[in-house]
Amino acid sequence: MSDARLPPVLSRIAMKAMATDPAQRYAGAAALKADLEGFLRGGGGFLRFRSRRGAHVREGGRRRGRRYVLEEGLVEVFKTVGDTYVPLRLMGPGEVFGEAAVFSSKPRSASVVAKSDVVVRVITAESLERELSKNVSLKALVRALAHRFRELDAALVQLQVEGRGKPSAG
Repeated sequence: MSDARLPPVLSRIAMKAMATDPAQRYAGAAALKADLEGFLRGGGGFLRFRSRRGAHVREGGRRRGRRYVLEEGLVEVFKTVGDTYVPLRLMGPGEVFGEAAVFSSKPRSASVVAKSDVVVRVITAESLERELSKNVSLKALVRALAHRFRELDAALVQLQVEGRGKPSAG
């Protein structure tokens, strides 16, 4: 059992350290220390999930407060504006989507569908806030970039709807 208030990775580390079966516990203090140091370096509070080809990884119009880092596979990002399907980009490992709403309560404007089986790292508002609270300057930078990106993204979609812009290839 894990505590929902703890980051999932920290919960797993604690459960492994306290396992009743010695074979399920850490082999020694060095292994426990390595996992804890990895968690403290950051990113350990981000969940992962897998999605099959053709599945919607994220749909526009929802307010879930999640951002995603694609670890494996290929996804397509698109918007539907009225009756117009607007493909925005294909994305591969290492790319991020949902970042435009990092600190926004506005509904999502794009949808993402898996073009292959994918593995995605999920960054919630809480886990991002926890990671960014370690660095106030980085937090300010991320907020500013997210705001500016949202403005540019809206302008790009308007140009595409009007037929004056081309979707990004990557």
